[in-house]
Amino acid sequence: IFDGCLESALEAFEEAYAVDAKGKKTKDITAGIQTVSTKFVDEAYNSYTFGDLAKASEMFEKAARASATAPFAQLDTNSLYNAGFTAWMMANGSKGDEAAALYTRAQDLFGEALASGYIGDDGEVYAKLADVADKLGDKEKGKDYLEQGFTSFPHSQSILVGLINYYVSSGDNPGRIFELLDLAKANEPTNASLYYVEGNIHEKLGEEEEAIAAYDKCSGINPNYEYGYIGKGILLYNKAVDLQEKASNEMDDAKYMALVAQFEEALKGCIGPFETAFNLSGDESVRVSIAEYLKNACFRFRAEDDYMAKWEYYKKVVDESK
Repeated sequence: IFDGCLESALEAFEEAYAVDAKGKKTKDITAGIQTVSTKFVDEAYNSYTFGDLAKASEMFEKAARASATAPFAQLDTNSLYNAGFTAWMMANGSKGDEAAALYTRAQDLFGEALASGYIGDDGEVYAKLADVADKLGDKEKGKDYLEQGFTSFPHSQSILVGLINYYVSSGDNPGRIFELLDLAKANEPTNASLYYVEGNIHEKLGEEEEAIAAYDKCSGINPNYEYGYIGKGILLYNKAVDLQEKASNEMDDAKYMALVAQFEEALKGCIGPFETAFNLSGDESVRVSIAEYLKNACFRFRAEDDYMAKWEYYKKVVDESK
């Protein structure tokens, strides 16, 4: 209707509450403030949809501030986080002082959301605060956020990857990651997924034997948890791909044949874990992803009858998913 109508409405409700000494209109004022906050959220999502991140960030923050207004007085932490998230998105596409200002805005909003109890899915707010701190030049503060997040959310991939990248790039002792993981395992010693996480860390650090041992431990604790088998299968599959590339660049015949033998051993080795995971998983998208690996692996050995039948079966699974 006119510019600033929501802001004016909020001011009017605040004034009404201030003069309503007997509280006769408290219920109506509360409902009005809640409506204003909701409409700010609508404006924020509309702006986001149309690519106006600056307005989206502004509207999300106004929604949060409106919801915190008495007598409604319920801070909308989700909108607060979204205000920071849209500022963070803009900062990623900016440079210099503009980027710094946007990262600072995002840091303030994420920090306020965290202080108000908002942590996001799998502790995502910790990962965002760590990234912002890193972009603003405070790597140590970024690491602290990641460690705080990892203690509560050891399965969060964004936090895990952030920690690994920090310790690998900084040269600090990566053993700290395992110290944190050991704390999580002490709290949940029968949680198989923690060993899957441990396997992923070893794999990213290039520690093959330790990774396989962790994946096997994962499967040993819970034989019905498919991800231990998936982790081992992917490790062996990727190892086979690397060996195949090395063999293709090897000019010495003897060395070439040795690499081919290692390649085939690794590739054949991934099939068993993948098939176990395929049979266990109840998630169709996961089954299709596994079938893609199995199709490619079995194709190499299709001259053998068993593998020809496997290749045809997994190829059909993949084809029918498209």
